[in-house]
Amino acid sequence: MRSNRSARSQAELEELFCGAPAPEDDDLIGDHDGRILRRPWLAAAERFWLGKRFELAAGRLVGVNRLRLGGRVVQAARFAVRMLPSPFDGESRRTLVYPGGLVRDEIVTVDGGLLGRGFVGRGRLPIYFALHRSEG
Repeated sequence: MRSNRSARSQAELEELFCGAPAPEDDDLIGDHDGRILRRPWLAAAERFWLGKRFELAAGRLVGVNRLRLGGRVVQAARFAVRMLPSPFDGESRRTLVYPGGLVRDEIVTVDGGLLGRGFVGRGRLPIYFALHRSEG
């Protein structure tokens, strides 16, 4: 999934996403480096968004976003991982649910990495992102 994802159109990312399976817990647990795809106006966010960390806590999969703030790496924006119907197509998807439930990310497995789409509310304007397991 690392190869030339950012050059894909929004429609190509959507097609790729819809045909991909949900990741297993073992595919998620650990640190993943992230990159925002297809939203040039969010390029500034990539300066501080590093990716996500997933872990098991009390038998449930949870996670946080990894950020670079003031020269330090910090964890923020905790989320729970659930299987929920997607507002895009009604299919059951691995969903990262943030407090309040308004912001969500859905993730699938593509080409050995993870493809995600983040959205607010009913998901009218998804923001696609790629995740791959951190090395080291």
